[in-house]
Amino acid sequence: CWIHQEVTAAIGDEGMAEGRPVVGTRMGGIPEIVRHGADGLLVDATSKQIADALVQLLSNRTLAERMGASARERYASAFTPEVHAAAWVSQLTAAIDTTARA
Repeated sequence: CWIHQEVTAAIGDEGMAEGRPVVGTRMGGIPEIVRHGADGLLVDATSKQIADALVQLLSNRTLAERMGASARERYASAFTPEVHAAAWVSQLTAAIDTTARA
């Protein structure tokens, strides 16, 4: 089922970058990106839990704004294209150095 596929890119690029709190499931790589209670809410993949989390955020503007600000900061520090590029360069440089020494 498509809903159970990996969707971490959409979370990082769309929601967190825009300063939105994320409601995500505890599946795949999502828990590695979204910190429960800080950047959003992680729930089991049931309609009831997803709906409850959405209602919680929609009914508590202060909580939603706090989590949204945290999500934006996390995205900026860990998930921008520049951060990913720097990580790739670092890993490739280390691999080249290791290969050159062998």
